[in-house]
Amino acid sequence: MRYAPARFSLVAAALAAAAFAIVLGCGDGEGGELTEPQNQPPVASFTANPTDTLAPIEVTFDASASYDPDGEIQTFFWAYGDGTSEDGADFMRHEYLAPGTYEVTLTVSDDFAATASHSDTLHFEEGVLWIYEAENPIAYSAPVVGSDGTIYFGTGIYLHTDRGALHALNPDGTLKWRQDLDLYPNTQYPTGDNGYSPVLGSDGTIYIQGATSALYAFDAAGNRKWKYVAYDEYPSASSVGQRVPAIGDDGTLYVPADALYAINPDGTRKWRFPTSWGPQGMPVIGPDGTIYITGGQDNLWAVNPDGTQKWLFKLVVGSEMSFGSPAIDADGTIYVPAEDGDKGYLYAINPDGQQRWRYAVQGAGRALRSSPAIAPDGTIYVGTKFGDPAAQMLALNPDGTIKWTLDVEPVVGADDIYCSPTIGADGTIYFGAETGFFYAVDAAGNLKWSIKLNGGNVWSSPALLDDGTLYFGNVGLSWEGEWYGYLFAVQTNSPGLAASPWPKFRRNNRNTGR
Repeated sequence: MRYAPARFSLVAAALAAAAFAIVLGCGDGEGGELTEPQNQPPVASFTANPTDTLAPIEVTFDASASYDPDGEIQTFFWAYGDGTSEDGADFMRHEYLAPGTYEVTLTVSDDFAATASHSDTLHFEEGVLWIYEAENPIAYSAPVVGSDGTIYFGTGIYLHTDRGALHALNPDGTLKWRQDLDLYPNTQYPTGDNGYSPVLGSDGTIYIQGATSALYAFDAAGNRKWKYVAYDEYPSASSVGQRVPAIGDDGTLYVPADALYAINPDGTRKWRFPTSWGPQGMPVIGPDGTIYITGGQDNLWAVNPDGTQKWLFKLVVGSEMSFGSPAIDADGTIYVPAEDGDKGYLYAINPDGQQRWRYAVQGAGRALRSSPAIAPDGTIYVGTKFGDPAAQMLALNPDGTIKWTLDVEPVVGADDIYCSPTIGADGTIYFGAETGFFYAVDAAGNLKWSIKLNGGNVWSSPALLDDGTLYFGNVGLSWEGEWYGYLFAVQTNSPGLAASPWPKFRRNNRNTGR
């Protein structure tokens, strides 16, 4: 074995002793005390986008500018100011469901558990983008939207206003044009046609029917193309429900009047199918072209495209009536709302005319005047009239069992849900009621948010665009006895309608009923 020279060993020992002295803090003039390095706290920082807009809204938070001067950030804790918080990362998303002011706080911690916080304030207004004041109520009229963004809707309420009109609004809520419907001074009532829900043809023609059952056709510029009134019997007008035609693939209009009529796109008659007492509801068209219409007190007819009867289904109770619009599932099942006095029922009818099931709404007073909508998972949503203690939005499973119910604010005799629900692509269900509120509910039946409108009832079923804009109207009576109506544009987070067979009233934003 070979050894290093003694001189080298002495030098190495001296160096080791010096290093040991440094570790112990020797030679610092302070009696040899140890001095540890100090940890520096982290710095918290984040940005939010957007910070001042309409609710409901999803906000993106970016905390990538946060840092630790002498180490790394280990945790990010977010308190969103709406009662919710979570451990997260430097990039987060959070949805604010209601308008208000929210103080958001981010707390970060580093390797040695030192913390730092940063706060910022967000403010969101109600989700109303704009409000258009109409000259008359927007009663049962559900708006339609053209390919250029033009919104069409009807005004007037039967026996209460002199006449209705068809309106066309620009996407910013300004009036594009307005065309009056006709007066009928020679009838027993000094009134005219009110405008029910318009229907938009594939060529841009707007069709609208009134209480007298007259069918009007207007072009996109507001010019009247024709008016059809050549019915075999002058229809008896009704203050209940509404009359809305359906449009077939070939442009044929199926019109409810004293009977079911097939009208060509040029306004000429194709055929007439008689129904006892005349249709009470609105026709819809199945996947195979079959037309379904309710009428009399207890009848659902299936009519072939040539005007011949396919089958007739009788509701269980002879005094039951259906004023709503049926909804049709992908397998051809027809869901029909019905009522017998203050009792409500929802039917599921197979395409061959056989009953699949019948659901009796629980509770007194909860008749069904709303039309059903169908979610992608097959859930059926439909609203009831006022009950004990309140009207409800119902969710039914495809087998006819109840999934959940949601009560709206109880207002004695004035909380009916005539409005048919609209289902968004994110699963949100939108509807209004006579309470003066408009509601958004999640797929589990939890209230996401509600907007208190400036008075009035919401009978109008919403249209929902791909950008999340929602359009609906309302009807009200002032203390001075004057009827009024507004069209609302509301911003939502839903990216358009749900991809389901029947996500809204009349199936789509053109109200084709097909």
